[in-house]
Amino acid sequence: MEIVKTQNRKLTDQEEARLKYLESTNIQRYLDKGIGNCWLKEPSVAEMVKESIHYFDGSRYVSHALCIMPNHLHWLLTPMCESNSSSRVDSPLISIMHSIKSYTSHQANKLLKRHGRFWSKEYYDHLVRSSEEFGRLLIYILENPLKAGLCRRWDEWPWTTCSDKIRASLNA
Repeated sequence: MEIVKTQNRKLTDQEEARLKYLESTNIQRYLDKGIGNCWLKEPSVAEMVKESIHYFDGSRYVSHALCIMPNHLHWLLTPMCESNSSSRVDSPLISIMHSIKSYTSHQANKLLKRHGRFWSKEYYDHLVRSSEEFGRLLIYILENPLKAGLCRRWDEWPWTTCSDKIRASLNA
């Protein structure tokens, strides 16, 4: 995305928020088109990532929903605070993401008989501040493969999962 500065001033908070929203929306459109490396479309790789995420579910984090797309994934989780963690609010998430990305990239490269970077260096995270926002993000994650035309119902996509509690509330 190219930003053209037309005025010699700092952006307002509202302009910054709008810019961040537009950038995020464009990135999601790009990803949903299945552009780029689609290593996660390989069933063995997608299954390994799914199992890796479930491995620490309940001990390092609570995983609410996960959707593995051909070239990215969406994951709704709550990090569990550790008594010896630092004071940084995001430190559990940084540790979790580093661990998952490090392990899965190594394993995926073995499965794909390749080497090099598997995941992008950065990831997009978002702090959920309300139950309404949680619900909106949950539906977005579950319906992502539908939007991409990969299935007709969220539970038909083999790489979409949610917690038993969420599944029960969806079936109620």
